[in-house]
Amino acid sequence: MIRITIELLPKGDERHRRHLGSAWIVNDGTGDDQYGNYEITLSKWGQPNRPWKRGIVRGFPRNRFGPWDLLALGLAQILIDRLERLKKLARPVQKEPASHA
Repeated sequence: MIRITIELLPKGDERHRRHLGSAWIVNDGTGDDQYGNYEITLSKWGQPNRPWKRGIVRGFPRNRFGPWDLLALGLAQILIDRLERLKKLARPVQKEPASHA
């Protein structure tokens, strides 16, 4: 199992850390030496042990890619429906003017 925890550390102070979310990636045991199948569970802030969303990644090429790739694939699969809403709500990034040196 892989566990990813996101915490807020106000001003870097560990004593006041707050849980923002967790992800668990569990190999379901149905893959082979080259490809793995994984169940992914996400939790929300303040509720680290309560599942919020779940997803499955099948056929992940475990020998070619690493845990960040597996996490990215899982997040994309689970949160794809939220992506379009986020794109509409997010403010566009202002590009810095090109310097003419």
